Amino acid sequence: MPDLVGYNCKRAFIAIDPFSDERMAGYQLRSTDFAVLNLLYFNPEVSQKQAASGIHVSAPNLAPILDRLESRGLVQRRRHPGDKRFQALSLTAEGRRLYVEAERAALEIEHEATRMLSPSERKQLVALLRKIYLA
Repeated sequence: MPDLVGYNCKRAFIAIDPFSDERMAGYQLRSTDFAVLNLLYFNPEVSQKQAASGIHVSAPNLAPILDRLESRGLVQRRRHPGDKRFQALSLTAEGRRLYVEAERAALEIEHEATRMLSPSERKQLVALLRKIYLA
């Protein structure tokens, strides 16, 4: 098994997963919650369908995630000003604040977990992984 790419990816993921780190517990975010916050931070006013596509889940599976984030006051849904047929999703001020803090913690955890890599090795690793999943 040590020669299997998938096995090694899984082992690396376990070592680097910020959502298994106690420092992320205070944010009360699941990885899919964080993905939605990330997407909306950089792409405000997207539809639920666009958001679902952006984080690679079906629109019906995104609904409970949005419900959870909306109930926490992190995300808001409102009719899109230019097209009343769909709801635009955006972060609230609290959602933006929480995302920035959680992202900072996640990046810190990731940098600690990859400290044995040089900057060029880290860049190469990211490029190789992207090559696999974007193929």
